[in-house]
Amino acid sequence: MTPCTVFLLVLQTTFIVSRAFLVDDATCQNRCGSLLDASKPCQCNSACVRYNDCCADYVALCTGGATGSCVSLTAISEDLWASDVNRMSASDVTVNYQTKVPDGTTTDKSTQKLFTYVNEAKLGSGTYKLLSNLMNNYDPVKGARETATTAELAEDNAFLDAILATTVMTKLLNYLTCKGLVTSQAALRTVLKKHWFDFYARSGTGTILDTSGFEHVIVGEYKDGTSVNGFHNWVSFYEKEKAGSLNYFGYVSQANPSIIGAAFSWDNRVKTLGSFFIGVSPEFELAIYSLCFLSHPGGVCNISLNGSPVRIVSYSKDGHIATAYVAA
Repeated sequence: MTPCTVFLLVLQTTFIVSRAFLVDDATCQNRCGSLLDASKPCQCNSACVRYNDCCADYVALCTGGATGSCVSLTAISEDLWASDVNRMSASDVTVNYQTKVPDGTTTDKSTQKLFTYVNEAKLGSGTYKLLSNLMNNYDPVKGARETATTAELAEDNAFLDAILATTVMTKLLNYLTCKGLVTSQAALRTVLKKHWFDFYARSGTGTILDTSGFEHVIVGEYKDGTSVNGFHNWVSFYEKEKAGSLNYFGYVSQANPSIIGAAFSWDNRVKTLGSFFIGVSPEFELAIYSLCFLSHPGGVCNISLNGSPVRIVSYSKDGHIATAYVAA
């Protein structure tokens, strides 16, 4: 055997052994939930879903999911839209857009209200009613400590129980389970409770627990004495406009399906551009925002609703939802 032949045999053996190690490393066998290991070609913990470096058998071995791949983000977002049976129909809500205004508008350019008609019977029942029950549980003043009474905690729980019983949330649960982001409905409930209802400090350096994801996104907050922070929910907008504390200035933008970017004032504080869906159910809104917050934390999430491309933006603060909104 010539020296050249010996060299080739050694090289071939080394390649086969190295390849075997790579193949063994590219699996989640005995690695489910393990910490990041940069020496491995793929990972086996829930973070791998976010960073797109899961091993091919992660879902099958670590999440109890099927061997096949999960549906796409586009597919699940369309499925959530199609499953929103409690969404208001065209006959349930009538809006009057009136004047188109530029972003930055601080004065009223529309003489009438945005909402001309809303089906009060539907709004006063089901998950809409449970959502409305939560609206007065918060102090919108920045820096004002938030506390929850026993009755308010019961309202939070009743709302969570009701939305988790809907088809929309079942679809979300199935997707998140397949992705390895939750393991059960109880786990999803815990995630929703933390992200939406647990209090945290809005100020980057503050320690006062003065806000929550729900307060910021759904109810709205005072940023200061002249401006509004958050506020991306149509029911909250309608109820405040009906009560006379909100004045609609005009629309900055419109998009499908039923998305508006509005300029308005609330308690004499201005929001020059607040975007929100019109007519969607509470369970759909929390589902679509939670989907994007978990799938694409800290940035833009591109989805599809009713055949139209839609962008959802969300950011995190101390593991909570700092904001989440649809870009109009």
